[in-house]
Amino acid sequence: MSGRLGNAWRVGVASADLKLTLPLVLFALAVIVPALGWGIPHVNHPARLYAWGNDDQVPMASLAEMQNSIYGSPPNRNYAYPLGQHLVWSAFYAPVLGFELASGGMKAPSADFPFGFEDPVGSFERLAWVGRGVNVAMAIIALLAMYATGRMMGSRAGALVSALGLLFAWPFLYFARTGNPDAATMMWTCLGLSATAWILRDGYHRIPGVMLGICIAAASASKEQALGSFFLVVPTLLGLALLTRSERALRARAIDVLWSGVAFAVTFVVWQGIWLDPDRFMRHMELLVLAGAGGVGGPGYLRHLPGAEGRWLQAVDLFYQTVDAMTWPWLLVSLAGVAFAAVRARRQLILVLSAIGFFYMLMLVGFSRIHYVLAIAAVLLLFAGHLLGRGIEGPRSRWPVLAATVLLFVVPVLRAVDLTHDMRNDGRYAAGEFLRAQVQPGDRVLYFGAIIKLPRFPDGVDFIQVEYPPDARPTLLAQQPEWIAMVPEDTDEFRQRVNWRSGPHSVHSAYLPESLYRELDEGVAGYRLVGQFQSPRLLPRLARPFLTYPSVNPPVQLFLRDDRAGSLPRLEAWTTAPHNPPVGRINEPAPVRKVEDAG
Repeated sequence: MSGRLGNAWRVGVASADLKLTLPLVLFALAVIVPALGWGIPHVNHPARLYAWGNDDQVPMASLAEMQNSIYGSPPNRNYAYPLGQHLVWSAFYAPVLGFELASGGMKAPSADFPFGFEDPVGSFERLAWVGRGVNVAMAIIALLAMYATGRMMGSRAGALVSALGLLFAWPFLYFARTGNPDAATMMWTCLGLSATAWILRDGYHRIPGVMLGICIAAASASKEQALGSFFLVVPTLLGLALLTRSERALRARAIDVLWSGVAFAVTFVVWQGIWLDPDRFMRHMELLVLAGAGGVGGPGYLRHLPGAEGRWLQAVDLFYQTVDAMTWPWLLVSLAGVAFAAVRARRQLILVLSAIGFFYMLMLVGFSRIHYVLAIAAVLLLFAGHLLGRGIEGPRSRWPVLAATVLLFVVPVLRAVDLTHDMRNDGRYAAGEFLRAQVQPGDRVLYFGAIIKLPRFPDGVDFIQVEYPPDARPTLLAQQPEWIAMVPEDTDEFRQRVNWRSGPHSVHSAYLPESLYRELDEGVAGYRLVGQFQSPRLLPRLARPFLTYPSVNPPVQLFLRDDRAGSLPRLEAWTTAPHNPPVGRINEPAPVRKVEDAG
């Protein structure tokens, strides 16, 4: 490599300034790893294939996607996510599966449980650790990309502050530990921001342009919403690149832009898996179009309906979710950093277009979850870090600004510590120990909603699902299961929001009619509440934002049929979850549709 390309590459690598990257990586690992094993799948039953986390894809989803893409799709295939991150995970699972085959841990692979594994529990745990390890690596690359971007903006101290700001931005830490595709999306987004900063500093060259094209395509193949971070940035960069009076320079930049487009197209085809399963890609795109029209889950799935009022309410939600992700002080410092750039480095304001574009895209969606705004927070943190870094590197302002920066991290760090404590001490671990001592082979468990939330049951049990409130009483009377297990959720059967943060639905499922719950609690239904589990928080007074769904340390209630309860005492049921974080800023509205109590 020589000439202009070689020089661009050397300048870009040098700008990353690797001096602080190793300490940053080691510190990030020390923060992320302590709760990395939270809720990994315990696959001892055909229905218990997934982790506790909502939409945690590791490892079953990727294995199923590869099976379906190669051998044919079942009618109930999930087309919600692009194939890209499944391809990445599967590439790392392949050696593990090869080892299982070579060592005899897997014989006659099958699409049905136990999938040919001699020990499905152990094999799935190993695969889950590999998948989560991939996510940790991607989260750390996102932090390094933040550091590189901050360094290119001109401040080493500011680069470090920006990277650490993202590490402790709620809920980045949670998604760094789970098997969701959000870590991959943030990695590609942050790398794309690095390419953007490189172009803004040195002009449009082939290497950063190709990097930008690859990152945008790969980010969209992890989650299509990532395109929102770049749909305003790219036209602006192209306009600046082609804005020249020199015909020779225009020709050279046009070729560089063409290379960027080729990189995007090739990466898109490869990462979306079009080469492997074009039919799945088309069905996935059809689902996106349907979701965009409000068709998935019906209008009740939308938090805010289309229209001027709905858009305004959505904007208010997004703003306050950004506050929750960053805290007020960080947001204010970020805005001050944007103002500072407007005076001192106007070209850097093009990075702000990434946050504006993403915010606008989410404005058009009828609902939002707090992790959606991480892409907005990342951009704002770059400007906060740049401003603070300038102060830290100034001889007169160093110590006051450094002290202020430390204070900015106090609340985010405490939130991270509290979340880590909750993940390591999730009440379902204690519930699992209790169940191992009480459950007998052949027992049946009635549960409501999604099975992934339940504590780990011993081998030899069967599960009965209630998906709709009217079905609860008839199912209970007909089946008379030995156990009833309850964990709250944040939606009803129509995927409408319910207030699970406090009150009755913070304890029991919205799929359970209130009258039947009262009968169970009072003992007139022939069952006894024998176990209630939710670990106390380490910092109960800390106002910690919600992860939207009750994934970490939810309350668990276990009812046992009276003829099996023996001498186990009857517990007094909680009326509200005792250890949920305080009710947050965003309160979900009452459901649009009411389901008649089947009692």
